[in-house]
Amino acid sequence: MTTPMRVGVCYALLATLFLPLAADNFDLPRQLALGVFGLWLLRTASTPSRLLAWAAVASVVAALVCTLTSASVVMSLPAFVLIVTYAAWAMVASPFAPRPLLIAAWPIAVYAFLQRLGLDPVAWNAHATWNGEVRPFSTLGHPGQLAGWLAVVLPFALDEWVAQSQRRRLFAIASTLVIVFTLLITLSRAGWLATLAGAAVWATFQWRVWTRQRTVVTTVTVLIIMVASLELEWVRTRVQSFFVIPTRWQLAESAMSAFIEHPWLGFGLDTFTLVSQRHGNPNFWTYEWGATPQHAHALLPQVAATMGTLGLLVLVVFAVLIARSLARHLGQPSVPPAVIGATAAFIVGALLFFHGVATTALGIGCIAQLLQRDNAPAKLPHWKQVSSLALALVILVSASWLSASIAARRAMELKPAAAASPWFTWAERFDPLNARWSALKGAAFESEARAGNATSLQPARTAFERARNVEPRIAQYWANLGRVAATAGDTENALSAFQQAVLLAPGNARVQLDFAEALLRMGRLEEADKQLPGLVAQWPSWGPAWWALAVLRSRQGRQVEERAALEAALRSEWYDWPAGADVARTRLDALRAAEAHLPERAP
Repeated sequence: MTTPMRVGVCYALLATLFLPLAADNFDLPRQLALGVFGLWLLRTASTPSRLLAWAAVASVVAALVCTLTSASVVMSLPAFVLIVTYAAWAMVASPFAPRPLLIAAWPIAVYAFLQRLGLDPVAWNAHATWNGEVRPFSTLGHPGQLAGWLAVVLPFALDEWVAQSQRRRLFAIASTLVIVFTLLITLSRAGWLATLAGAAVWATFQWRVWTRQRTVVTTVTVLIIMVASLELEWVRTRVQSFFVIPTRWQLAESAMSAFIEHPWLGFGLDTFTLVSQRHGNPNFWTYEWGATPQHAHALLPQVAATMGTLGLLVLVVFAVLIARSLARHLGQPSVPPAVIGATAAFIVGALLFFHGVATTALGIGCIAQLLQRDNAPAKLPHWKQVSSLALALVILVSASWLSASIAARRAMELKPAAAASPWFTWAERFDPLNARWSALKGAAFESEARAGNATSLQPARTAFERARNVEPRIAQYWANLGRVAATAGDTENALSAFQQAVLLAPGNARVQLDFAEALLRMGRLEEADKQLPGLVAQWPSWGPAWWALAVLRSRQGRQVEERAALEAALRSEWYDWPAGADVARTRLDALRAAEAHLPERAP
């Protein structure tokens, strides 16, 4: 088997067999572990160009500096490992064979159609919706990441159209139609733009061999698909809202505020969670309720906020190298036009949303192919052994993270919390620098404590304390600790924890509501009264906030205002507490019944 075919087969296995395990809930450890395993399969003995080698080294050095100076080194480490992996991959990247990539697209597309029809056999923890319907994400974890992968693969399908073999051409045509239809049902506007960019660039470099007949067939096919898709309501509404992207602008504003605060090295590699805590736009929750963004959803604001000017300079270096390469290929392409088109789709996609491991591996491989043909080979001593050693070390680290993720997933399936606790403990041991496992463990025990099991309160507090100690910059970990301390009657520690949480995330409404509810439990009504009116004024459509205000008014004996708060609560949304609407309705009915039985005042 030739090297391109071997690389393509390995990549197809990665995309179709391994990534379904990593698709759930954007789990970076699993994506990283499985992605690195796939990259290990793809490694070859190709020789990088001198400029590519130095660009890869510059990326690693910049990532290392931004990790060591990060506001949270613990949060930056996984991303640093990922960048080392990508740099090593760029140094050993080999051409991709189109056929295996197209074969991989079929099961991915079939799975996406099953999800669109509501026939997905797996109950995922999270998914994106549009107008109440699930947007397919197949094995890539998110509709945008699925669309990004398909956008990068599409030029390879188009390249096969010019093949001499009629059989290969028919397969390419069928694959192209499947890819385009799957792209449509992802409802990813950024993915559509990346697709158009990749196809246009591919056509620019392929015009010499693309006959008039094929051009007509392609144009008519695309027009038929576009017109047919507009008959689908869920696609039409998405197209109509094409330029309505308030959340992207809000994330960009947060990133710019972070860049102004730390212009040289940013907040730290992959610390956008801290950025959104400190500089997040409160209106973001209007569109994505209760979410704390972990990514700016676009490369430039992400790098500006987390790596500052240093990271932007590295991007400029790569931009110059790629532009020079494309200019040279305009005369006589020395790489397949599919590689050039796929590179364009990858870059445009990165500027509009975030790619997953599979797409990034493919995109970096294409960029490496562009740059390897233009410059002298790198004369780096033992670079092959070093890059292989780097991948091997990353495999060991990511395997530990993968084990932790699997153990935690098992723990989340078990009841009661005492039965799940050993599995969470294993997750903490495999991945001791990840506070998420302790936070999940604490949440399991806290849920039982709320249900009346008082013995679960102390294990919840212990787990939350560990999460806070591992990652003290996350406001929600402080709020978790303050919540259980308030329930346990530890007023001093509860107030201290919540004050720190509000300091870290001054605009986080959920932290503020947790603080106000803790004040109610501790009987500090005056302090709660200073917070809740402002909270409902900021979020007038948030039912839980109105419910907390109603509880406050009830304890103050102000029944008229309590009733008004309950009526407002029932007109509001209950995203994160659906059962709360029934609780509020029951309380309002009781108030009305009591008012109906009041004796009339004597004349």
